[in-house]
Amino acid sequence: LPDDPADLKELLKHQQRVHLDQMAQMATQAGVLESRIAILEQKEQESKARLTELQRKNDDLAMDKLRLEYRLMVLLKRSYGPRADKVGTGQLLLEFAELLEQKPLDTAPQDVAQVGPMESPSRHIRRRGRRNLADFKDLPVQQHIHDLPEDEKNCPVCQRMRQEMGRDSSWQIEHIPARLIRVEHIQIK
Repeated sequence: LPDDPADLKELLKHQQRVHLDQMAQMATQAGVLESRIAILEQKEQESKARLTELQRKNDDLAMDKLRLEYRLMVLLKRSYGPRADKVGTGQLLLEFAELLEQKPLDTAPQDVAQVGPMESPSRHIRRRGRRNLADFKDLPVQQHIHDLPEDEKNCPVCQRMRQEMGRDSSWQIEHIPARLIRVEHIQIK
């Protein structure tokens, strides 16, 4: 440090100016940082609001999906569901028969005139579901035998002729206008 008081004063003034300049720079930087913090807080609030809006939309879409899945399930059950959910007349007759068995039999003769003739059902009962496949066994049959060509029947290892060891048979119903035939496919193993 210099011994001269004027130089010391000058050095102190210079140090104070540098310190004031640094303080001013720090104050401006603090202001910039505060404004950035305010902007970040505003963006955070906007992102929180957007996130809650997206979560609400997600919840609405999930509810819509559940509603649509339920409607699809109801429609599929209506179209393809088991008919076991419905109580059939056979089930009702079983319960009626059980009630009849519990009651004592009346052995007194009844007047035939009181009992009217049995009425046949006048409406046609429509059957639903698959047809009985046994009904198709009397159709004419065309057989298509699927076999290997003669040049592929030789064993690649021992060069002997391969022997038939079984058959798989499947059939399908084909509609030819004005007639039905059963086409049987036989695959030789």
